[in-house]
Formats: sequence, structure tokens, C-alpha cells
Amino acid sequence: MFIVQVHFPCKNYTMNVYNQYLELLENILSLYNDQGLTVVLGDFNTELLSQRNPVAPVIEYNGPLLNAFALKYYLCAIHTLDWCQVSLFSNVPFNSSRETYIDHIFVNKNYIGCINYCKILENSSLNVSTHRPILLSLCNIFAMDILNDEPKNIINWQN
Repeated sequence: MFIVQVHFPCKNYTMNVYNQYLELLENILSLYNDQGLTVVLGDFNTELLSQRNPVAPVIEYNGPLLNAFALKYYLCAIHTLDWCQVSLFSNVPFNSSRETYIDHIFVNKNYIGCINYCKILENSSLNVSTHRPILLSLCNIFAMDILNDEPKNIINWQN
């Protein structure tokens, strides 16, 4: 399993800058995506359309770029699934302005069945960030019997 944490530029930056970040992420995914489950998570600073949210979010230019990227790599933002038990918002500003869901966890659609649950924690007791922590629990399908594996790349340090 590979976990990639990201923090994309906010809407004050141009579409070209956001696209550069997507290209960097594309380079990383091209290295690891075919080697097992790759989870991409973090602050993408853009909202996505959701099956769960009856109120359409304000989609800026970054949203369609991120959505196209997710389609290309067969990624699903797990909070957008209607069976996922999460809050509608992951970012709640201190000044009570518009709440958003700009933090995402993407999983390859082939691994959707491995998700036990997804949950957004209330962080009012922490009061250190406007972003709420998101938990993801995956079932353990990756346990391997390493005793049966042939040793690889063993170095004899006694020479």
C-alpha cells in the first residue's frame, strides 16, 4: 500500500499552477499505481460534486481539473459515495463563513470494497485548524505470508 499526502495551492493561484501540481501527482501515481493500493489524501483546495450533498458546491476551475484527473486514474473520492458516513464539510472556517469539502481521500475504484468506514472527526476541542481530521479504515487484504516468500536482494555483510 502506498499513501500519498498532498497540499494543493488555493484558488488564489492560477489554473496553470494547479495543473503543475496535478502533473507532479501524476508522476508519483505512474510509479506506484500498478504496484498495489495507492491512497491519495490531503487538502486539494477544491470541491467536487458529490452523490451525498444535495446542495451543489461552488465549483471553481480546479474542480473539473481534479475530477478529470480522478477519472483518468480510476480514483474515487470516498466521501462522495452515498453510503459513506461522513459530514458534508471538512473545512469549517473560524469566522463561520461558507463550509466546504476541500479535503479528499482518493482510492482506486477497484479497492472500494476494502473500505470499512470513513469518518470526519469534530475538532472543536482542538481548535487549531479549520480543517477537520478525516479517518479512513481499510480491511486488511494485504497481509502476506512472508515466510513463503523467497528472500530477495540479500547482502552478505560478512565478506
